[in-house]
Amino acid sequence: MILKTGTYVYEAKSNKLNPVVKGDLRSLAGTQAFVTNAPVTLVFVADLAKMGAMSNEEKKRFANIDVGCISQNAYLFCASEGLVIGARASVDQKALGKKLNLRPDQMIVLAQSVGCPKPLGERDGKVIFLYSRLFATEEEQESFSAICTERVNRQS
Repeated sequence: MILKTGTYVYEAKSNKLNPVVKGDLRSLAGTQAFVTNAPVTLVFVADLAKMGAMSNEEKKRFANIDVGCISQNAYLFCASEGLVIGARASVDQKALGKKLNLRPDQMIVLAQSVGCPKPLGERDGKVIFLYSRLFATEEEQESFSAICTERVNRQS
């Protein structure tokens, strides 16, 4: 997890975030301008060395599947909390990997930036687009849009 103050790794056994690097690495976590200002960016790293006796191609395929499932959970949580989130593969993997001291057998798979939605008057339609991947039908998208609007209005 990349914050303005530093980068942390999640330790499942202790359920803690452990510091990895001090300082702001958000600019390395994506190529879009908004990434630098996102309060939180989740970076999913696969440790291929821990994946057993498979070919590298199989390890990468399973890593992508696992990260897809985890990423969807992050989307669902953010949706439930009225936050916006966007997943992308456009990460400077080489530069970020170097700063994080990743080994050659560790691979950055995906990054997701998380933040609060803009006030309604400042939106350009992109907030709803980020959520559109969760809902299959137009009716469900409209329903969710109404929920987001209600939450933003309650916060104002």
